[in-house]
Amino acid sequence: MSASGRLSPLLAATLIQLPTGTIDVAPGPSGSIYVVRLASPAVVVIDSTGAVTGEIDVPGMGIPGGIDVASDGSLAISDAAAGIIVVVGPEGTVRRTLASPGSPGPVAWAGTSIWYASLDLGVVAEAGTGVVIVETGLPAGSLDVRGREGLLGSDGACIRFSSTDGVTDTIYARSACFAGDAVLVLAGGEVGFDSSSTPVADSLESFARVLWIPWSGPAVFSRERGLLRL
Repeated sequence: MSASGRLSPLLAATLIQLPTGTIDVAPGPSGSIYVVRLASPAVVVIDSTGAVTGEIDVPGMGIPGGIDVASDGSLAISDAAAGIIVVVGPEGTVRRTLASPGSPGPVAWAGTSIWYASLDLGVVAEAGTGVVIVETGLPAGSLDVRGREGLLGSDGACIRFSSTDGVTDTIYARSACFAGDAVLVLAGGEVGFDSSSTPVADSLESFARVLWIPWSGPAVFSRERGLLRL
């Protein structure tokens, strides 16, 4: 699907209910899904059916703002209250914390570095260095990174940017993510269900983020409603 495409109408959507207090989700290795939440343990790992397959404790986690998973299974988890990003190794232990001024929210791996969107400074910056990647002046809703290029979702507009060229495009949608060579966008609209599905969601308007789950395809995420695989 191109940047101008839509995610609807779609059939046979599956809604996965997430743990109470879920703040953000991110795809992990082999189709797993990592959930960061306002409870202990802070991170819960689920499979594509929603079954819990693991838990990770993050000592001292205050108010999580986002989570992302690297290709080796390392986690980056932002703590908006403490102004840090916690790096957790694939084995589940905290490896380091990175100062991240400006109440870090959505977070994404950019190679071996970590980018985050500030909740109050209107910038995307690099964790641990404070280097500003792009200044948007917009509140952060979602963040996805591919190489040194990013997509920031905010208030009905998604900003496409790179570390070398700054803002390169504006997509008028609530959220967007990279999926191979394509960009998936969340622009609202109806979701259809086949006869075997339970009609628990009838519109994408209540979902706030789009993401690509390896082996499962596109999904949209809502803290209140869960993860809707499309």
